[in-house]
Amino acid sequence: MLEEELTRTLRSLCEDGACYLSPSDVDFKAPLDPADFTHAYYNPQRHWSHVEMIRLIHGEMALHVNGVWTRLADDKMRIFLQGTVHTEHYIRRDQSYTLLWLTIVPRGIDIHYTGYTPEIGYYRSDRGGGLVRTVTSGDDKRRGRVRIGSPVSINLWRCASEASPSHPRFHYLLMESLDSSLRNSNFTIDGDNQRTNVLQEIKEYLNEYYYKQLSINDLGAMTQFSAPYLNRLFRERYQLSLHDYLSQLRLSRAAVLLKDEPTMPIGKVAAAVGIPDQRYFSRCFHKEYGMTPGEYRERNMDSHFNPSGK
Repeated sequence: MLEEELTRTLRSLCEDGACYLSPSDVDFKAPLDPADFTHAYYNPQRHWSHVEMIRLIHGEMALHVNGVWTRLADDKMRIFLQGTVHTEHYIRRDQSYTLLWLTIVPRGIDIHYTGYTPEIGYYRSDRGGGLVRTVTSGDDKRRGRVRIGSPVSINLWRCASEASPSHPRFHYLLMESLDSSLRNSNFTIDGDNQRTNVLQEIKEYLNEYYYKQLSINDLGAMTQFSAPYLNRLFRERYQLSLHDYLSQLRLSRAAVLLKDEPTMPIGKVAAAVGIPDQRYFSRCFHKEYGMTPGEYRERNMDSHFNPSGK
């Protein structure tokens, strides 16, 4: 069933294109009354760590984007660029729907289904194509992930991670990734090895994008693990929480900037590594290195001009 839906998705992208939604998109032609959609599947959320996409494969539903509700009744792909607020809701309590979700990650595209039926309410798919109610634990929720990968996956990821990705390039890379995965049957299901790969991906992501304003919830959404569960897995593997790893990473990058950019103001150094509050940055830096950023810079400048320290 999944391969059939991905084939239909590829055909839809080729024939109908896609609707790209950014944080500034709010102008829908036929908005719905928000009073009718007070119990959405999940609270409206945005992600700064990754791009998500949906395609309606059954029924019709209400889609929330940046504060506006609109009816979704066609199967054209909707692409939520980074920072776009979104959630979903049934149109009527007696009407079901099914959504195919694609989440772009560094090594591929993660896939799961969500939907609603009058009999069980909201649900998401599990490994075998069955249903998992939304009241499951964080550990159970991750069962829904299937991943496809291709040689262009990393290029798609890098394109999606840009502040304003090129739509034509993104579209080409997305279609190429789907086509390559379908031709080579490159599908994997979450397991112990996949879990290890996910943790490595998160570490690599932080190493590259440490300067972004990230939250553990963002990282959890990117992996489809709950935030506490992802944090526990990360701590077990690397002996550091996600917060502590990111903090140490930012401070080490700041130390490099303080040495290599002697004229850069301390506040700009802090902002460059993702810490916009200069006083908070100075406190953290002092705790980590035993001196203020200014003292660290001065000491390293003295060392540079007088290597013997005499």
